[in-house]
Amino acid sequence: MKLSALFLCLVVGGSLVAAPTVSDVIVSSKSNKSMLRIRYQLDEPAVITMDVKVRGVSVGEAALKTIGGEVNALVKAGRHSAYWPLPAGWAAEDADVRAEVT
Repeated sequence: MKLSALFLCLVVGGSLVAAPTVSDVIVSSKSNKSMLRIRYQLDEPAVITMDVKVRGVSVGEAALKTIGGEVNALVKAGRHSAYWPLPAGWAAEDADVRAEVT
């Protein structure tokens, strides 16, 4: 009985904790047009992951292996950036490119 009461307290207590908020996500191409810059604001430390979507479709995990910056790691609260080199032949301005930061 004590064990199940402890489990219930942990589950209920965990659900009351607010998740970190990611806001102000801005995607832009760098001056040479071959790199995307993804900027975002984080209200508290969190592990950040990203997905890049073109016309609403994910580019896929394999394409994102080259993403760099403050992503795929524990990131402190504040303003941050990540960079993704565009595959050969891609142009950021030619497509509806969005980043999903979680």
